Amino acid sequence: MHTIFSRVFWGFILVLFDFNFSTDAVSFDFIPDPIGYFLIFKGLSALLKNYQQAQIGVRISLLLIFLSIPSMFIDENVANETSQYWMSSWGWMYSDLLHVIHVTLVFYVFKVMVTIATQFEDNYLLNRTVNTMRWYIGINVVVLILSPFFKNIPVDIMFGMIFVLGIIAFVMEIIFLVLLRRFMKVNIDISG
Repeated sequence: MHTIFSRVFWGFILVLFDFNFSTDAVSFDFIPDPIGYFLIFKGLSALLKNYQQAQIGVRISLLLIFLSIPSMFIDENVANETSQYWMSSWGWMYSDLLHVIHVTLVFYVFKVMVTIATQFEDNYLLNRTVNTMRWYIGINVVVLILSPFFKNIPVDIMFGMIFVLGIIAFVMEIIFLVLLRRFMKVNIDISG
């Protein structure tokens, strides 16, 4: 389990953090999201033999490998400051689409984790996983519901709301990553 969840963990780390090189004309992400989604794909693929719930996660991570390619060339920090890209309808739709698919992937990773915690017969780990899943999905659904309204409110309020919701969502990502680290320690033989 350690190697499998290590891949998933590092994949989500790479997706979470962006390290961009930007000029006025060019932007490039040094740690591209497709690499992170590839690691998640490899980790979930290793679980397929024993956990069929991983099948949908494998498919979604494969889809995200390709859908996230444009994000390698978009510096969201510069785009947000200049409002050239992210204030456009296409920018919002692309960002929201990636967010929806990413949250769906996390949901299916959680489903696999719940199954493993049940099999491991660790009630604390099971309850922690279920509660984290509820909070993570709930907060991200709120962010997705509020997202279309951000374009129609004053800029000062919009950036304030985005900042607060961003902090809350970031904290949930960290909690999710800590939980993934905990699953690296689960000792179940899946060689089967």
